[in-house]
Amino acid sequence: MTITSDAAAIHCHQLVKRFGENLALDHFELEVAPGQILSLLGPSGCGKTTALRIIAGFEDPDSGSLAIDGVTVVDPAVNLPPERRRVGMVFQDYALFPHMTVAGNVGFGLQPQPDAGRIAEVLELVGLATHSDRMPHELSGGEQQRVALARALAPRPALILLDEPFSNLDAGLRDRMRRDVRHILKDAGTTAVFVTHDQEEALATSDVVAVMREGRVLQTDTPQRLYRSPVDPWVADFVGDGEFFDGTADIGFVETPLGTFPQTTTLRGAVTVMVRPEWIHPTRSGGGRAVVVDQEFYGHDQLIVLELPDGRRVNSRVGASPTFVIGDRADVGIDEIVVFAKDA
Repeated sequence: MTITSDAAAIHCHQLVKRFGENLALDHFELEVAPGQILSLLGPSGCGKTTALRIIAGFEDPDSGSLAIDGVTVVDPAVNLPPERRRVGMVFQDYALFPHMTVAGNVGFGLQPQPDAGRIAEVLELVGLATHSDRMPHELSGGEQQRVALARALAPRPALILLDEPFSNLDAGLRDRMRRDVRHILKDAGTTAVFVTHDQEEALATSDVVAVMREGRVLQTDTPQRLYRSPVDPWVADFVGDGEFFDGTADIGFVETPLGTFPQTTTLRGAVTVMVRPEWIHPTRSGGGRAVVVDQEFYGHDQLIVLELPDGRRVNSRVGASPTFVIGDRADVGIDEIVVFAKDA
């Protein structure tokens, strides 16, 4: 066993994994700080579940190295089995034992000597202190998920891994559970990595989001910076709605079909400009250059579709008022823009 001086809870370096001709991980790099909740976000087939399984020890990489909590668990000379990695796993289907009570399921992670005090402690942490004698089939989906999390937390692991943890829950319960799970992990002080393809889930639940594509991490950042300062148009489009325009940049400004705006990059010449719908603000004006061609009202906000003089249509997301109707003319204000090199 190699002890490293790395302060990271997880340090993945140049991990490569192939399944036949398919390159699942392409020199994968990831670093997670102690106590941090990080989500691996990406489309299906990008390698995020493979990365999680390699960290857990369920798959072996073809090359690269991995350290958990300062201990090298994978490199050319080392490959610790899952049970020696101090990693807890919460599976997508929870994987509870149907013939065991809640307490039995949680205690299974403490074999060979289940500790009744520790079982009670983690059940209290996940809000199931009164459910210890129930069977899994007597629990709701959200309660089953809490049991799976309690079982993973019971041995005091250095790291918790969660594979699509909210995908089996309906929308209302999913929103509540992701808040609850975040609070439970923070109260426990446990480092966590979870896999998701849901952008809203990743942004709402994580301290840091790592966006993956084709086996690589393209950007690792806080949810706020990821959303407002994506590294390229693909990341920008994947993590949220955006309107993309061709523009022409010079030092200090950029010209777009929506007008001329200040910019802080050093890019010059042809560029791509991205604007989020909530950064576009229409103002009703008889002489406005845009026309409202569609409108969807949701109560808390509304989506306004604007047609520009060149015929292009853009989406604007605004509050519940003012109310627009189809045919209104509007001036268009822009809060901010993101500028990319044309070939980014």
